[in-house]
Amino acid sequence: MNTMQKAQAKTFALGRSGTIFFCLVVASAYVGVKVVAANSVAPPSQDQGQLKFGVCAPCHGGDGRSGALPEYPKIAGQNRKYIVNALQAYKNGRRTGTYAALMAETAKNLSDADIENLAVYISGLDDSK
Repeated sequence: MNTMQKAQAKTFALGRSGTIFFCLVVASAYVGVKVVAANSVAPPSQDQGQLKFGVCAPCHGGDGRSGALPEYPKIAGQNRKYIVNALQAYKNGRRTGTYAALMAETAKNLSDADIENLAVYISGLDDSK
């Protein structure tokens, strides 16, 4: 089997979408361009988290440490992973408690990217107060 026949056999085995991806990889390698997978996720953004923080501020305060009521917890400087886990738990109905229903209503409208962005932003807030 010559080189052309091998390429045709490979094309047939990969199918149309596989062939397109294979061609992109080969072409990008040829010109030195890095191929990023279609399902790659952008890293969490503190700026995007700050924009989304508007949903948190009415209860937790604009600085994340001066809530509307003393019962609302200070969240500024909280551990990023803790925030992600807590928001996911509220969103999925796994977290219960006094304010769980309020948090669940807020969290259900957040995407996974929103949650990651919020976690990066909140964990970076000054918690010295």
